[in-house]
Amino acid sequence: MKTALSIAGFDNSCGAGLQADMKTFESFGVYGLSTMTALTAQNSTGVKYIECIREDIVRMQLKTLFDDIRINAIKIGMLCNKNIAITVFNILKVYKNIPIVLDTVLSASTGQLLTQNDTLATLENDLFKIATIITPNIPEAEKLLSINIKTIKDMEKAALKFRDIGAKNILIKGGHLDGNATDVLLYKNDFIYFENEKLDAKDTHGTGCVLSSAVAANLAKGKCLVESVSIAKTYITNSIKHSFKIGKSDTTYINHNIRIENA
Repeated sequence: MKTALSIAGFDNSCGAGLQADMKTFESFGVYGLSTMTALTAQNSTGVKYIECIREDIVRMQLKTLFDDIRINAIKIGMLCNKNIAITVFNILKVYKNIPIVLDTVLSASTGQLLTQNDTLATLENDLFKIATIITPNIPEAEKLLSINIKTIKDMEKAALKFRDIGAKNILIKGGHLDGNATDVLLYKNDFIYFENEKLDAKDTHGTGCVLSSAVAANLAKGKCLVESVSIAKTYITNSIKHSFKIGKSDTTYINHNIRIENA
């Protein structure tokens, strides 16, 4: 059985973070492992409370897993603060053969800040360099690079800027573009485009978490990066098409009961 580790926050509504990652891993037949970086209280209307986990507890969670279990891929999501980010980097930097998917989670879809601003330097200076791929959406890329992104050409320029500061492969998600939702992957020295019609679902919760964990699950199964991204894109698109409401707001939740042929 292949394994994938999620390093992320706890969402008690189970739409994002660790719980969404575990559901996604299971959908692809991968055994999910977890390390909690933050405890949140949230629902379909937004995040009401965040408590960062102490870095020594994060360190112990990771060490107990690595001491016992062979991990085939890692997904990193919400890191909460600088100390947690440094702790994660210091442990993962020695595991050079494990693919790492870094989802640059900065805020919730409803706007609440999930990662303290002092964490950004650790992302860029350290974690970018050990990640196999980073998966920012357009607002995250704009904040990390201090630029404006309005077009696919802007996304390409942003990906190259991420390469300049140490990222290896970059998937910039285009869900915030006007018109079709085109994701741009800079893989090695080539741009690869994943174009989808923008879906009508409003404020779907946890899409970034699910996409990045789907990429990690497929990397854990030995698929190449481009194929892993392609399968993950199909999975997230179908999951959004079949998303549903469970709360009082218009926010919808991902449907994980989706099976992807040949995945």
